[in-house]
Amino acid sequence: MIKIKEKRQDLVYNELVEIKIEANKIEISKRIAKKIRKMTKGWDRQLKGFDEAIKRGTLKIEQGSKSEGWIVSFNMWLPEKHQVFSKAKNEDLMVVLGELEDQVSRQIKKYKSEIYGEKN
Repeated sequence: MIKIKEKRQDLVYNELVEIKIEANKIEISKRIAKKIRKMTKGWDRQLKGFDEAIKRGTLKIEQGSKSEGWIVSFNMWLPEKHQVFSKAKNEDLMVVLGELEDQVSRQIKKYKSEIYGEKN
């Protein structure tokens, strides 16, 4: 289990994508860490061929109020000043990460379609 007791930042490297995780007094299980690695691998595949320097993002995990549950956001800048930003909330952290993964993937696909005319 990865324990994050104080506000700190961890880096997760997957091939060429670098994700900075920001958490505050939260314990992240191996299952959650595995899900985060899976997400970033998928985004790395989508960004294949992009310069390594731009493949950096910030994943922020917060535990909100009881009604909000988990709040997870992701932020990344791509060429042409295009921001990929997504935020999701749910009581189940795995559900939030799944929603976030889908939202970011859709934004990357849309970006590639607009910039390069790709349909994937």
